[in-house]
Amino acid sequence: MNEKEFVEMLRAEGFEGPENFLMEPNEIDPEHSHKEDTVGLVVEGSITIEKPSGNVTCNAGDTVYYPADERHTEKAGPNGVKALVGWREPVE
Repeated sequence: MNEKEFVEMLRAEGFEGPENFLMEPNEIDPEHSHKEDTVGLVVEGSITIEKPSGNVTCNAGDTVYYPADERHTEKAGPNGVKALVGWREPVE
């Protein structure tokens, strides 16, 4: 998915954003959760997300979805990560 398609998807699915998200090489964001449903598009680099539903590594062009309140840890790859992120109130 490219940035234009991602923004179109955000609008179509009721997400706010996007906002830029950056992490330095090998940076770790400790376990946390978000109050909103969150979706991200990796623009550059890579990131590994560890979450109960399964771990996933995303590279440029990949998207990842976090339902509201799902605990997860984010680990940037060796070149860091640049991503776009959108969010919305949880869908019942």
